[in-house]
Amino acid sequence: MQLAIASLPDGAREVFLMFRFEGLTCAEIAELSRTPVKTVESRLRRATRLVARAVESYRRDLVS
Repeated sequence: MQLAIASLPDGAREVFLMFRFEGLTCAEIAELSRTPVKTVESRLRRATRLVARAVESYRRDLVS
């Protein structure tokens, strides 16, 4: 999972880490990063999707 997170684009990684590991809301992240809430939400969706794909790929490789 660390490699998946590390490979995220900078903005998406920042949002993902603040949301997932620091427990901030999208509104709080938007305020801290001076970014519109919709942009934060979009980055979070993208980051979540990319991390899930990477983890699923890793899991498939383990089973194969």
